[in-house]
Amino acid sequence: MSVSWLSSARDSKAWKMPCSNGMTFRYSSDHVRGRMTSFYLLTLQGSTALGSFLFGWIAEYQGVSKSIMLCGLLSMGGLLLIRKFPLGEKNMERAESGGSNK
Repeated sequence: MSVSWLSSARDSKAWKMPCSNGMTFRYSSDHVRGRMTSFYLLTLQGSTALGSFLFGWIAEYQGVSKSIMLCGLLSMGGLLLIRKFPLGEKNMERAESGGSNK
């Protein structure tokens, strides 16, 4: 059972990376696309190392169950923030029209 969950997590991470990179390119304006992408990658790679350290430390002192529960709660909180502050109408219209910024 746990092997199937690990495989599922690995596969979802493999799909998340190219989708997130594509969305970063698509929703950013032409004149800031390079800066936006570099900031996104710096944040993603930095938070991965920090998150691994932080949740490993929590798992060591509080237990694996509490660490996993906290990860889930933080993910749900992030999802709620995204739902509360969606992309603006201009960005959504541009995405639906194929990504041009006119």
